[in-house]
Amino acid sequence: VQASAGDVTITGSVLTDNHAEAVNGGTRGGALEVTNGRLTITDSVISDNSVSGTSTVSGGAIAIGSGAATIHCSMISGNRGSGGRALGGALFLGSGVLEITESTFYDNAASGTSDSEGGAIRHASGTLTIAGTTLTENRARAGGAIFSDVGPATVVNSTISGNTATGSGGGGIYSYYSGLTVVNSTITGNAAVNNIGGGVYWYNADYYNVEITIENSIIAGNAADIAANDFTFGYGAPIVRNSLIGDNEGTGLAEAQSGDSNGNFIGSSAGSGVMDPLLGPLAFNGGPTQTHALLAGSLAIDAGDNTRAVDSGGAALTADQRGAPFARIVNTTVDMGAFERAPLPVTVLLVDNSI
Repeated sequence: VQASAGDVTITGSVLTDNHAEAVNGGTRGGALEVTNGRLTITDSVISDNSVSGTSTVSGGAIAIGSGAATIHCSMISGNRGSGGRALGGALFLGSGVLEITESTFYDNAASGTSDSEGGAIRHASGTLTIAGTTLTENRARAGGAIFSDVGPATVVNSTISGNTATGSGGGGIYSYYSGLTVVNSTITGNAAVNNIGGGVYWYNADYYNVEITIENSIIAGNAADIAANDFTFGYGAPIVRNSLIGDNEGTGLAEAQSGDSNGNFIGSSAGSGVMDPLLGPLAFNGGPTQTHALLAGSLAIDAGDNTRAVDSGGAALTADQRGAPFARIVNTTVDMGAFERAPLPVTVLLVDNSI
């Protein structure tokens, strides 16, 4: 599907095994390319689509040039972008506005002979918001799950787990000149092969006078072959509040095994040890997406700041990543990360055995 204007609405549909290819010049969107319009995808599966070419290719499944787009409660999986330079194994966002909610990006990949950026999502100069979403087992040379270039990116109530950067860093997220905000999210189990920033690599942000802000979040249990297992940055200084950072190498943050003045718990591989957030495996713990449950004894439990548990518009979060009825705040204080530990909601089941 290619649309240069107008609205494109996809509901309860499956787009699979589509392919776009260009021999001379670039190409975009293995299944969908939308420019100067509005794209809405709801309750759909976008899988096993691909784009390829000899130069730059963008969006193995979806390419959004400009306009506005929303993806809600959908599965985006198994898509591929391959070319001289591949931007976004599943999705490419140009100058538009994209909001992704309650969705899963799984096993997408970008591979290029010269470079590849964003195994799931390659975000250029538009505005990207991700909420209630899981990105897992995606891979690219830079930004295993997300490569964010210039435009602002916000990740709220979401899980980024098990993604791989195969050469240029940022196993979970590679933020180039982009402002990045991470709220009540869990970034764990990602890897940077032969580079740095296993969880997050925030590159040269000071050039554009933007910030990285991490609040009520967990960034721990990631791995990097060279340095900075969990996250690192090039210029400027990260703003980190009420968060658990497994290893402070490359972060500029002081070790704080018992908590610092900003409410952070920070481990150190060069000090008293890396901090274990005590997470369960990625699993369906309720709701439409997989999450990492907080295990008993985790320092992340009741350690957040309620005033910082807000969405991209500043409204208070009422549920954790799983959605209702899983409340975002239990025992009066929000947990760090995407999952709120609480007893399972009780469902009353009435059985009539009078017959």
